[in-house]
Amino acid sequence: MFASYFDESGTHNKRFLVVAGYTAEVDRWANFSHRWNSILVEHGLSHFHAKEFRQAKSKIYAHLSQQDKNGALSALVSIIAETAIFGSLVILSPHHYDLLTTPKFRSHFGTSFGVAAAGIAACSVARLQEFRPGNHRLGIFFEQGHKNITQALDLIRFRKEELEELDTTGFDRVLIHPNAHWSTHPPDDPLRTHTVKIGAMGIGGKRDMPPLQAADLLAYCVYSGLIHNDTGFAKAVIDELDRHVPHYFSHLSPEKIKKHVEKVIATENEFKATRHKLHLFSKTFRSSEIELVSDVQKIGIKTVSGSPLPPRIVRQFDEILLGDIPDEPD
Repeated sequence: MFASYFDESGTHNKRFLVVAGYTAEVDRWANFSHRWNSILVEHGLSHFHAKEFRQAKSKIYAHLSQQDKNGALSALVSIIAETAIFGSLVILSPHHYDLLTTPKFRSHFGTSFGVAAAGIAACSVARLQEFRPGNHRLGIFFEQGHKNITQALDLIRFRKEELEELDTTGFDRVLIHPNAHWSTHPPDDPLRTHTVKIGAMGIGGKRDMPPLQAADLLAYCVYSGLIHNDTGFAKAVIDELDRHVPHYFSHLSPEKIKKHVEKVIATENEFKATRHKLHLFSKTFRSSEIELVSDVQKIGIKTVSGSPLPPRIVRQFDEILLGDIPDEPD
């Protein structure tokens, strides 16, 4: 069992949004949490928060000298380096994303945070497939509190379903539209043949999930380097982490966002056309049922023994098949 923990930085900034975190074995995360908390207790800290750590007037770290702060940070970075298999980062501009999408699109198919969260989860699954070939489940966990976290988990849950193998027992073949993309992947699609599947998903607080504090440090350093040009602190931390742990970076540029939006809209239009055809077929099928029942009533329904069916059964049969047929939706 493996788990990935992610946090974001830049929620209140439209220029950049960073979602980042680390992946490791579950038992290694347990050992990580024990060691991490020991360092915090040793330095009189309840938790580690990178932004507060960088603030000179932060009350959380006021009792520590600069030397002690540096020592604590160095120890925490070492624990991350000795635990994580790899780190993942996704960066996009909420400003560009909002310009290229409508409120309706974002409501149905994901906000900038939702897309970034789903993207980093998918990337982590793919990377784990490379680093640890075999049948594995990868748990996905995020820092709680973001207003779009529920939607993000829904998108990841959708991705989880796409990765699961289809049970085609009893079917000679499975008919699936060759151009379908979002929710209908053929049984032999590479997505479904991945041996790494998404497992448990959830959210939590930094104090209860120490691995989220590691994700916070990475997200903050990347964001701080981009926005505030904090090349000293941020670069030093990232360089040290990158010496021991590979980090994979994905930038969802405006061009990539535009292609993503176009693909989603095209696929949704295909689904709408298919749903309309199915609705028309349903109406035609119901009409045929009415004609069939009328013919049966004229002939008279008989049991195998030759005696008529009880009136109550015939009446229920009529109510089921001759019920009100809803009008076609607009």
